[in-house]
Amino acid sequence: MAKSSKLEFILGQDDWETYIERLELYFVANDIAVEKQTAVLLTKISADTYTLVRDLCAPTKPKDKTFQQLVDIVSTHLCPKPSETMER
Repeated sequence: MAKSSKLEFILGQDDWETYIERLELYFVANDIAVEKQTAVLLTKISADTYTLVRDLCAPTKPKDKTFQQLVDIVSTHLCPKPSETMER
């Protein structure tokens, strides 16, 4: 069983990309199976972040997404790529 860690993402306070890098290291260090990564992610984010994730995934429940799907969904929302039109 994985050891407890204070690794938590707090919306509006932490950097999402840095958090995911650290979480992936946590998975490796604690031998977290791919099947459990979604559950670990969803239990290591703040309540506000979980609400955002739930809203972004609707009508699907976040627990029914893969870890990578959740990362992509939240990354698109929190770290949008600059528009090529706006760059010109």
